[in-house]
Amino acid sequence: MPLFSNEDPTRIPNPDPNYHYTWVYTEPQSMSDYLQAGWELCKGEEEAKSLFGSDVVNYVTTSDGRIRKGDLTLMKIPMPRYREIQEMRLREAREQKSMTDDRFMAGIEEIGHPGIKPFVMEGEEYADRQEFDQRESQNRVGYTGGGETTKSTSSKTKSKTTT
Repeated sequence: MPLFSNEDPTRIPNPDPNYHYTWVYTEPQSMSDYLQAGWELCKGEEEAKSLFGSDVVNYVTTSDGRIRKGDLTLMKIPMPRYREIQEMRLREAREQKSMTDDRFMAGIEEIGHPGIKPFVMEGEEYADRQEFDQRESQNRVGYTGGGETTKSTSSKTKSKTTT
């Protein structure tokens, strides 16, 4: 890959759909946190070749077999475990939002502004927002989840001006 390219250097061209991938900063505490959460190191030349194909030369396989790109190490987690973690995070976020809303409303009642009410999304609007939030929470560089990858494209259009 050229030094200056529009292509995402962390994109995984051939991900296994049974796993979710992420690049982790190669620092002991970060690596330990991910390993404890159930993530596995992507290792070995065979796995590197299957994930990156002919582009494998742009990635380093360390002496212990880890796949690296600069200061990043590639890790994976089985999709069922990844979904479980995402659901847990979403549940925690909803609980935190609910507590914040409750505190906000208690404060409003305390100071006597009954006309102020929280905005509540319902029905299709709420479902659309949830879908957007879920998609954004899974937004990894070059990876959209479920084994699909995004490829950055740049299109240059020329416009003609006539006088």
